[in-house]
Amino acid sequence: MFDITGAGGGQWTLALRGTPSCHAGSGLPSECTIILSVDDFDTVLRNPSHARSLFRQGRIRVQGALSVAMHLPALLTMLSSDHIPSGIHTLFPHVSPAVFFGDYWPETLAVYHGALDRIPEINQVTGLQSIDALLSAWPGLLRLADRFGGREVDAIQAKALYASGHHLAFSDAEQVFPVLKGVLERLRWDLHLPINTFGRCPVYASPDGVGEALHFDQNANFIIQIKGEKIWQLAPNRHLTRPTDRYTTAQPIPSAELQMYGPAELPTTLPLDAQTVHMKPGSVLFLPRGYWHQTQAVGESLSLNFTFDQPTWADLLPPDTRRRVLPQSEWRALALGAGNLDATAAQRAVSTLQALVQALPEELRDIDAEQAIGRMTPTEAANVLIPRTSEQRP
Repeated sequence: MFDITGAGGGQWTLALRGTPSCHAGSGLPSECTIILSVDDFDTVLRNPSHARSLFRQGRIRVQGALSVAMHLPALLTMLSSDHIPSGIHTLFPHVSPAVFFGDYWPETLAVYHGALDRIPEINQVTGLQSIDALLSAWPGLLRLADRFGGREVDAIQAKALYASGHHLAFSDAEQVFPVLKGVLERLRWDLHLPINTFGRCPVYASPDGVGEALHFDQNANFIIQIKGEKIWQLAPNRHLTRPTDRYTTAQPIPSAELQMYGPAELPTTLPLDAQTVHMKPGSVLFLPRGYWHQTQAVGESLSLNFTFDQPTWADLLPPDTRRRVLPQSEWRALALGAGNLDATAAQRAVSTLQALVQALPEELRDIDAEQAIGRMTPTEAANVLIPRTSEQRP
């Protein structure tokens, strides 16, 4: 994360943070401040490799964490580049971002089987090379993702519980392994996600024969199989489209949120039109919001998710109005492009919201679409503009 705070007195000041949050409202301070002259800034923009020599000459001043300052050449390379690797193309090299955006995103299942080494960020993280390595690298608590429903344990307890057959969930792995944020944010950009979308990287470790009960999620997930294999059974959700909350057959009472617009009862067994996907190391699955799924590990399994919340058009409205419109499926659709840094996507979002508002009863039509979107709180990551060529944009 970076912030160029201005060119005053003939110099540039850059505030850097090596481990930005992908959650809204984190407000973390910069870890490092870099000060250099306007001429030297122009030099390193044209040739980022000169940054180190300028630092040795005392022409680049660093205040704070030097380890963060060492990322400056890579940052400037990104800023001066016309080509930033697409997150979608990294995961699904057989399709362009434009094709994925048009044919799959946000509601159509996609699967790709390929070599894991096409995703260099994963290979760079030693903590993702085995379950033991992950437990050794994990600094805080993790949770049990099975019938014990979210119980938190430390890594030492988790190792014993895993050995006895428990399924483990490591939340927000991007905070522990910051290199994962590169893929997370490239995906965010490719997908025209609303400015207030939360993104995160949970990791799941499953012993042989263990998995998750049948359920659906309110998030969109990109799942990468890292170690071992996992069997996924999947089916489109024809019982409740575009859900805004999770439902699991392990606790088969729909939440109050789902009861506002969903059926009184939901299935407890897999629909008849289910399909089976066998995930192996390097396999990637795009799991849309609401898709039915259950899993079972074949041998010890380690998988990484890139998970994005799905802010809806209804979420842009006052709470009372939101409750009134939520039963309408179109209001539960992803607020695609709302507040996005891409001006075309952002304007399209305003037009979509205006059309939805005009279809409401007259007493609710006083909602100003631009103001509603303008009140959205951006995530930290949404403040970073990633340059691209026009060919790369969906």
